Amino acid sequence: MKINNVICFLIFFLFGVTLLNAQAELDWINSYGSSSYEQINSLVVDNNSNILSVGIFRDDVDFDPGPGTFTLSPFQLGTNAIFIQKLDENGDFIWA
Repeated sequence: MKINNVICFLIFFLFGVTLLNAQAELDWINSYGSSSYEQINSLVVDNNSNILSVGIFRDDVDFDPGPGTFTLSPFQLGTNAIFIQKLDENGDFIWA
């Protein structure tokens, strides 16, 4: 019984070390344009590789990660509002 426990421990340990040493490759990453607060609560990739995100934000936020601007504002400044955003597979803005 102790041998089985030791073998299981070693397998999980080696698997964990392998995962820690694995390096993720990011194609792109970006942030929103705000000095306030925004948080993505859910993110999904559709069948066309578009990225849809849903979350909350406060105050004015530019949801276009590129050189353009697409600013959304909550109904009342200082309160949280909900956003839905769609980007293409390269992270280019489609709509919010």
